[in-house]
Amino acid sequence: MRILLRLISGRRLALAVLLLLLTLPLRAQHNVWVRPDGLLWTWGRNTFGQLGDGTLVSKRVPTVISPGATWRMAVTGGSHTVAIRADGTLWTWGYNNQGQLGTGANNPRMVPGQLGTATWRSVGAGELHTVAVRADGTLWAWGQGGNGRLGYGGVAGVLAPRQIGTATDWQSVVAGSDFTLGLKTDGTLWAWGHNDSGQLGDGSTTDRLTPVQIGTATTWRSVRAGYAHTVALRQDGSAWAWGWNGSGQLGQASTGQAYTTPQALGAGQTWRDVAAGGDHTVAVRADGTLWGCGYNEYGQLGDSTSTSRPNLTRVGNRTNWHSVLAGSVHTIAARQDGTLWGWGFNPFGQVGSALLGMDYETAPFPVQPGWIWRSVSASDRYSLAVRADGTLWGWGENNYGQLGDSTLTERPLPVQIGRATNWLSVVAGRQHVMGLKTDGTLWAWGNNGQGQLGLGTTGPTTATPSVPRQVGTATNWRSVALGSANTLALRQDGSLWSWGDNQLGGLGDGTTISRSVPGQIGLGATWLSITAGGGLYHAIRTDGTLWGWGVNTVGQVGDGTTTTRRSPVQIGTSSNWQSIDGGSDFALAVRQDGTLWTWGYNLNGQLGNGSTGLGRTSPAQVGTSTAWRSTQAYLFHCLAIRQDGTLWSWGENESGQLGNGTVNVAGAPNTTPSQASAAQWTAVSSGAIHSVGLQANGTLWAWGSSSRSALGIPDRSMVPLLIAGNAVVLAARPSSTLSTSFVAYPTVAADAVEYAYAGPTRPAGATLELLRLTGQRVARWPAGPAAQGRLAVAGLAPGWYLLRLSTAQGSYVARFFRP
Repeated sequence: MRILLRLISGRRLALAVLLLLLTLPLRAQHNVWVRPDGLLWTWGRNTFGQLGDGTLVSKRVPTVISPGATWRMAVTGGSHTVAIRADGTLWTWGYNNQGQLGTGANNPRMVPGQLGTATWRSVGAGELHTVAVRADGTLWAWGQGGNGRLGYGGVAGVLAPRQIGTATDWQSVVAGSDFTLGLKTDGTLWAWGHNDSGQLGDGSTTDRLTPVQIGTATTWRSVRAGYAHTVALRQDGSAWAWGWNGSGQLGQASTGQAYTTPQALGAGQTWRDVAAGGDHTVAVRADGTLWGCGYNEYGQLGDSTSTSRPNLTRVGNRTNWHSVLAGSVHTIAARQDGTLWGWGFNPFGQVGSALLGMDYETAPFPVQPGWIWRSVSASDRYSLAVRADGTLWGWGENNYGQLGDSTLTERPLPVQIGRATNWLSVVAGRQHVMGLKTDGTLWAWGNNGQGQLGLGTTGPTTATPSVPRQVGTATNWRSVALGSANTLALRQDGSLWSWGDNQLGGLGDGTTISRSVPGQIGLGATWLSITAGGGLYHAIRTDGTLWGWGVNTVGQVGDGTTTTRRSPVQIGTSSNWQSIDGGSDFALAVRQDGTLWTWGYNLNGQLGNGSTGLGRTSPAQVGTSTAWRSTQAYLFHCLAIRQDGTLWSWGENESGQLGNGTVNVAGAPNTTPSQASAAQWTAVSSGAIHSVGLQANGTLWAWGSSSRSALGIPDRSMVPLLIAGNAVVLAARPSSTLSTSFVAYPTVAADAVEYAYAGPTRPAGATLELLRLTGQRVARWPAGPAAQGRLAVAGLAPGWYLLRLSTAQGSYVARFFRP
């Protein structure tokens, strides 16, 4: 059965997809991937918590699981996952109705849980059972026992690991849907379990309740199991396949029959890797080429068709493929450059890209993980962030070159800034930016009208697009904070420096003289942290005392007065301050005992004391909680992270910047802290009317108003949205024919959209695609020879959509809105 995701009716489409899903086996509709650095990523179906992220929400982009752990290998079962860490411990999670997690009970779990204290060498997961080899070479199994798949001689299920035989020479093990295969250290291959299609390879179709040797060969190198067929490699690089050949998955032209002994697959060729899917096979040859055979109704072979192949067929023309994994009706493969690609059926996002809808993908498509980020900062209408690989990215407003990409062009999606890979952190100011590199150097870009870049010059950068420039030659900078038009920074020796605008005493040197190069504030070197908010500045010393200076018209300095301070003054007598941050004429801080304190302006409820209007000139505690960890503020809204990692917010919320799923009318802010997200957060940053944050798994999120594309997505969101990276799918290829046009009308369409194309004759193979404005594909179909057409859109969710026509001459995009 094949589904064409046409724009006919939302109800009909949903029903068709549901019927299709009910016909598919559960096996391998989610993915696990252990990167070379030991990080474990999961994505796809998550109905039973098999992704291990603590939720039941399927993921279309890879998410890091247990980011602090280092993993060695991981495998997927029907709806459960099993993995071995670098220390040899075994961990299981997901569905557990048959005891496949090995916990001794049937309770599922949504996060990895350790199984005993033994150390393990290899693991395999079937539909409802698990097998594993310990470091001592013994074989163990648990879960559903039907057809003898556990190998202990019976068919009853087992809830906890049970040793299989007494042999101590097992090397590795894999599991098919309801059968199992294992390699011994002497190179022999063994199999047991269900055998109705000859998938065990022992020359029969008889189920085996204990391991039996497959032939007499002693040169087997690896083995993989599908739904009812098996593939394996020998040490000489030859590939072999056996079992059911209904769609040609064994590479044999005689389809619809079973082969009960190993058959040569791609005879005469040398193979690097081979994998068995539900009813398809994919393989990488030693020359780096990719090949596939078998069932292809959903494009799982990746040859840009949906035609099943009874013989091995080359996929594309690349020669840099490295390894491959096959799911039930999808495939994941890695190239030699480390990039990951996916194709096939995608109802749960198992192909691995937020840019694809529930349609199937018939050619390799780049898997787009939720990038791991190190640092993030938001300002008025733009944001910048540093990835874990040390690259720098920016998006949003760019009228002063604050994105640092050598242009003044607004960026609706993240773009990389330069090619450097040694960025450590970045701080976004109102119109200028400072970044720290891992070598301790400080870099600046954006508006320099008051010398705030510290380069020894002044003048705006609107005439000359800005790129990062090094500030002086020092290599011992530690942290930086930005005011509206000035900068403060700490060096590693604890000394405090400032430069830029000083008309209101913001540089803290006791004068009102501005400067365009760094100058030290005082002679002390005991400063621990700094923050800046508009004309307000605070710092914590190494002794835990809090100091402030700057504009003080409403008591925002916190010294009990409204006197402007041109040099640091101590705030109270407490010596247990932990962190501090400032917004527009107010400040909030956390003490070492976990209490939260605020002071200053309160028109928008930003002090969090349940009121508006009346401000404070000295710190006052907010509530009684002792669980606060850090705070962040910019204009009139506040964000805070508690010690349990949850996100809290309060203040102005007219654009959804609090991230709690609501929007408040003007003049009705949230005046007390409330939980916005139960996820685990490590850092947040608030812009003028948007916010960004990092979760514990390293993913980047944004919410609030996307004015000037500040969210990295072209819309407003009242809850955090994942920023997956640069959605290059939206970039249309330049056309070689400038007169070509492609239009969709009406621009606002409730029932149907007409489209028209004028230009070179469309060649066979031209396609039309419907995309959400965020880049996610909703549907794709052949364009056909007609120069115009009509799409029914009544079944679409409200919002903006892109209609893209791809031809040999280029890609052409038209936009419409479904109200």
